[in-house]
Amino acid sequence: MKHERSESAPRISFWTIIGLLLLLLFLLNYLDRVNELVMVQSSASTMEREIELAKQWNLQLKNELSYYASREYVEEIARSELGYVQPGDDVFVVLGTETESDMLGGAGALENGQNSSASVEPALFSRAWWQLWLDRLGVAR
Repeated sequence: MKHERSESAPRISFWTIIGLLLLLLFLLNYLDRVNELVMVQSSASTMEREIELAKQWNLQLKNELSYYASREYVEEIARSELGYVQPGDDVFVVLGTETESDMLGGAGALENGQNSSASVEPALFSRAWWQLWLDRLGVAR
C-alpha cells in the first residue's frame, strides 16, 4: 500500500503544477489585456483633448475668416493701407514732416540706407507734389 500512495502523490502534484501554470498563464494574459485597455483609454482621452483643441482652433479661424470677409474689415484696410476716403470724411494732409531731399530720395535718403529709386516723391509745394496729392484724393483737373 505504501507503494500505491507514492505513485498517486506525484500525480496529484503534477496536475496541481499543471493547473497552477495554466492559471498563471491566464492571469498573465489577463493582466496584459488590462494593460492594453488602460493604454487605449489613455490614448483615447488624449485624442479627445486634441479634437476639442482642434474644434476651438477651427472656430477661431472661422471667426477670423468672417471678420476678414466683412465690409468693416475691407473698409478699414482700404482706409489705412490704400488711403481711400468716403464722402463726408475730412482729409488732413500733414506738410513739412520730411525734408525736400527725403521727398526726392536725395542724399539724406541715401545716407540712411534707403533706395532712391524705391519711391521718388516730388519736392514739397512744387506743382508735381500738388498734382500727386490731388491724384491721390481723386480730384480731376
